[in-house]
Amino acid sequence: MIDFKTKNVCDINTIMKIRFLFGFYCDFPFNKRFQNILKFYCISVLVVLILGSWACSTGFRSDKKIVIYCEYIAYFLISLSTKDRYIFDYYKQQPLIDGSTTSKVLYKKLERLLKYFVTITIVLKMLNIFVFCGWNLTKCINELDGVLFINLLWIGLLLARLSLPVIYGLLYFRLRVLRMTLESKGFSNSPQNRFTPKKYITIYEKIMKDLLKMDYPLKYVFIIFLIGSVPKLLQNSWQFLNSLKNYGPEISKILEFTLECLHSYIVIILPIVVALDLSEDEIKKMKIITLNKRLACLNERQKMEIQQLFLLLKNNSLRYNLWRVVPVNLKSVLIFLSFGVTNAIAIMQAKNLN
Repeated sequence: MIDFKTKNVCDINTIMKIRFLFGFYCDFPFNKRFQNILKFYCISVLVVLILGSWACSTGFRSDKKIVIYCEYIAYFLISLSTKDRYIFDYYKQQPLIDGSTTSKVLYKKLERLLKYFVTITIVLKMLNIFVFCGWNLTKCINELDGVLFINLLWIGLLLARLSLPVIYGLLYFRLRVLRMTLESKGFSNSPQNRFTPKKYITIYEKIMKDLLKMDYPLKYVFIIFLIGSVPKLLQNSWQFLNSLKNYGPEISKILEFTLECLHSYIVIILPIVVALDLSEDEIKKMKIITLNKRLACLNERQKMEIQQLFLLLKNNSLRYNLWRVVPVNLKSVLIFLSFGVTNAIAIMQAKNLN
């Protein structure tokens, strides 16, 4: 059972409660009977959103709806089985890592970033309704209920995937705190500040061990995201490029593609790859600092401990790959985007020549 009074590094209760409103179960500190009521509420939200969007006219093909439903149900089952405990466990304050004044200042920034991120994500997704109504008011009035249901489903999907940037965001901030401490304190062994190499080793191992505990739930969320979203992205991209080829650039089609398709991927993938790249940069900086400290150290025993820290940083980096081939980093995302933009420009040029 999650205790909301437990001290976390920053306030994520608001975000988790918003997730709960969209049907993703969270283990609130209530008695068993009330928890069963909460589970019933989550199931009811899921059923209402699915049946409501299926029954109403939305302009979406049935196969597209079924893909959205399957992805939503999969995230719901993950929340029901894990009760979102892994997120709260990761955000629990660790005295060894999160006790410094620097960490408290940085975690306040993280808290603000998360709140802005969730707000902007929801607002941008709701813009779909205004864009849809702006271009076709009559159709909007006839299909408004269906459009609302579909957009609520999309917002729910985005909130379900939110566990990925939430976890990797805190990982980056913890590594940044460790790097700043190493930079400012060094390896002092005074009674007031015992920052020995062994302490840094313990802290770094703790950070990586906590991240490893998140491995399976995050993998499931990411795999479901890929299975449910990548084929849909490819199909929508193909349709968008065909539209450019046949009718040229239309503002309505570009806005629709950006808000309905790209938005769902950019707001999830981009924060993850940025957080991972920044985390890897922090590790590289720590390796450079450690190497310089080792070269300057005259104490052989401490020199060996610094060497152990350096090897730990070197052998435990953050490099993720899709299918052991495609690296998950900002460079891969930019290559994909540049490839898409280049093809779109080429198609528009071919249209103008014809």
